Amino acid sequence: MKILIVDDSTFERRTLKSIIEKDGHEVIDAIDGQDGFEKAKFYMPDLVISDILMPNVDGFQFLRNMKKDKNLKSIPVVVYSSVYEGDEDREIALKLGAKSYIAKPEKPEEIWKSVKALIDKIETKKEFAESGLVEDDERFLKSYSQIVATRLEEKVKILNKEIATHKRLNEEFYLLQSIALAISTTQNLDDALVITLKKICNFTGWIYGEAWMPNSNGTLLVRNHRFYSNRDNFEIFTEQSGKVTFPSGMGLPGRTWSTKQPVWVRDVTVDPNYLRATIAGEVGLKTGIAFPVIAGNEVVAVIVFYHEKVEEKNERLIKLILSVLSQIGSIIKRKQAEGEKEKLRDRLYHAQKLASVGKLAGGVAHNFNNLLTVVMGYASLLQTKLKDDDLLSEYAQKIISSSQTAANLTQDLLTFSTQKPIHPQPVNMHKIIKESKAILSKIIKENMELKTMFTDKDCIVMADSDQIKHVLINLTTNARDAMPEGGSLTISTDVIEIDDTFIKAHGYGEVGKYVLMSFSDTGTGMDEDTRLKIFDPFFTTKEIWRGRGTGLGLAIVYGLVKQHNGYIDVDSAPGKGATFKIYLQLIESESED
Repeated sequence: MKILIVDDSTFERRTLKSIIEKDGHEVIDAIDGQDGFEKAKFYMPDLVISDILMPNVDGFQFLRNMKKDKNLKSIPVVVYSSVYEGDEDREIALKLGAKSYIAKPEKPEEIWKSVKALIDKIETKKEFAESGLVEDDERFLKSYSQIVATRLEEKVKILNKEIATHKRLNEEFYLLQSIALAISTTQNLDDALVITLKKICNFTGWIYGEAWMPNSNGTLLVRNHRFYSNRDNFEIFTEQSGKVTFPSGMGLPGRTWSTKQPVWVRDVTVDPNYLRATIAGEVGLKTGIAFPVIAGNEVVAVIVFYHEKVEEKNERLIKLILSVLSQIGSIIKRKQAEGEKEKLRDRLYHAQKLASVGKLAGGVAHNFNNLLTVVMGYASLLQTKLKDDDLLSEYAQKIISSSQTAANLTQDLLTFSTQKPIHPQPVNMHKIIKESKAILSKIIKENMELKTMFTDKDCIVMADSDQIKHVLINLTTNARDAMPEGGSLTISTDVIEIDDTFIKAHGYGEVGKYVLMSFSDTGTGMDEDTRLKIFDPFFTTKEIWRGRGTGLGLAIVYGLVKQHNGYIDVDSAPGKGATFKIYLQLIESESED
């Protein structure tokens, strides 16, 4: 059998041709209705298989031309289509003389399978019964135009949908690209977060965005001080949010932190798990959505957005924001790493500077102490030669007193420079604190409270008890001056293990078990610049000229801790008090009674 295939798709035409030829039939192929009509006249096939949707001359026009031609009208034609699938399409095809109408399957093999089932019923070269639709141009054009118009409308709808999708994809790509580009050029993590919040809010129409970050030990989410809002009435919400922290699983940020999945709260003002519902209602926030920012399977931040209206869950929008945040997760992680490296460099530089200053101070103190010994000796000799009521005797005494003060200062410098000898022995840290509590209570004011919180574990360290008491006295004095309105200070102990992760995060320490003594006050706190200088010798925020300090109290604490092969650090922020943390290596020796 000689078979003509008419289809504009080269792949499907050749595939179908190959399948039919394997069954022993001769196959001619044509690229559209015009080409098919010419080849039908030339080859006079026994059967025609034609697609409907083709350029130039489509399947309907080709079929009509075939049936109008006196030499071709009796050739059976089977049409197929994946687009023209309605009853009207089938009806017009059959009225034009098609032997069968096949809704085009996905595979060409199935087209031939359907045609083979019809071949036995097809009487080739059979006379074609005339149809009014074939002969009457007006009737054909009317029916054909209706179908074409309907299909054009469907195509326009599909095209508009594709244009809208393409536009949305372009906008989403631009959002992703602009955020990534902007963040990559920022100098710090805070600026990167603000850019992310602002661009996503402007893109989505959300009115408020905030960022939550895990704290240094990864136990709580704390509010980053940066946020974005396109309104001016959220100050109170921002202020209250800054006072809240979330453990894993608690509140909107905490739930996202624990699950590593976005959480959509339709109305935060009535959600029992939303802890800021009252204040959110006061400022007019409704829907809240939290997204995890993940890098290396670790949540490095939680981004929360709010809308002023109740919004139903939008899966497409969730996927978009997750896509954006997944891209910036690595950038934020890199910014964090860069920030940590900068902090470690600052710590190293500061430690080196203190070591250099300590070495210099030690050398100066030794020489100065020798000169003071000579001054005090001659002043004492002079005083023995003078009568008690002699005015010069009074002057000599002032020389001796001032020299003694200077000598005490040189001793403090020697302590800071770790050149003053100590006498360490195994001792229980709890015993030292208990023995010091009486004198510490006398240092603080009546409107201050001293509390101790001891771990149940043994806290045995190798230390000079008198020098550790000196540390406690200096820290208590510092805390007292930081709480002019009164407050409380707490001395607590614990046994911790310093590992490689701790050393990497803090920039100091050696692997092992340590006794941690924390000294916390509820005072005025300090900013970051002050915190970095707090152990520098002669640095003070007090009024030295009024006799309120020498700037050596905390420097001496630093020197004594270093002399005990320990580590000291301080956590503080303005208005949030300060916590000094001292790490001394734990030993197994029994304490001395």
